[in-house]
Order: sequence, then C-alpha cells, then structure tokens
Amino acid sequence: MATIELNIGRYEDAKTHYEKFLSFQGAKESFKENARKRILSCDFAINALKNPVPFNPQNLGENINSPYDEYFPTITVDDQMMFYTRNRPDSEGSQRFHEDFYISKKNGNSFGKSGMWGRAN
Repeated sequence: MATIELNIGRYEDAKTHYEKFLSFQGAKESFKENARKRILSCDFAINALKNPVPFNPQNLGENINSPYDEYFPTITVDDQMMFYTRNRPDSEGSQRFHEDFYISKKNGNSFGKSGMWGRAN
C-alpha cells in the first residue's frame, strides 16, 4: 500500500505505512532497506511541496522540441552545444518507445536544428 501511496503523491500516508512495515518483526532486511530508502523519498517530497522553487520551463521551438518528451538537457561550458534525451516511438503509431540522445549546435543566439547523436537504449 505504501508504494502505491508514494506513486500517487500521498507522501505522508506512504511514510506512515513504510514506518509501520519497519516495525514488523521478521521482514527481510532487503525489504526493510528498500522501505528506509522510500521513507527518504517521502521526506524529500514532503519538504519539496512545503518549499516549492520557481520553475518555468521554456519551449525552445521546433529545432529542439517535438511532440515527444525531451529531458535532461546539458549545455556545454562554452554555451555552444546542447545535448538532451528524447523519448520517442519506434515508428509512427507504435506503442513501443525508446530514448535517443540528441545534439544541437548554437546558431547565433539560439540553438539550431538538433539531430540524433546516438541511442540511449
């Protein structure tokens, strides 16, 4: 139950149930260690919700953004290239997705059309 609560954002309830699980005698140590790690995740989430930080993601246009998820952008120290990950379907209409690395080089003040740099999986 605690894992479901954690996954749906009920962090206080999840933490309570993980702590209750830890009080049971005879539970496997690997399960207890997992519960302790998830309690830390609950604590982080509870604190993050109490102390939000400003976050305003910007669409970088068709050179970077697509209909699919792009994430983990990294810009080189000289601000001339950006690397990021895109999660896209194997083919149009496919339900099977995979991640690819993309690269974009700066063209003036904006990033140019990105291209696939390699497969992530």
